[in-house]
Amino acid sequence: MEIWLLRKDRNGVLEIWHPKGNSLLDDLPFSFDDVTIKTIKNIDVLWIKGRTIIRAFEVEDTTSIYSGILRMA
Repeated sequence: MEIWLLRKDRNGVLEIWHPKGNSLLDDLPFSFDDVTIKTIKNIDVLWIKGRTIIRAFEVEDTTSIYSGILRMA
């Protein structure tokens, strides 16, 4: 699987996690409208296989859990 990390969190994550090969995505492989892509890009972690989101994770510390749940809805 390939992994998407929220851009603003990448540097912190990559200080302790070193992905193997090309598993970390620089861009999402989807053809949705701009509003949908912007929403998806704000999810903290995505596990992607091909053009399918297999799992989505929100890690909440500074924002409310409600906003994280709405993002994935």
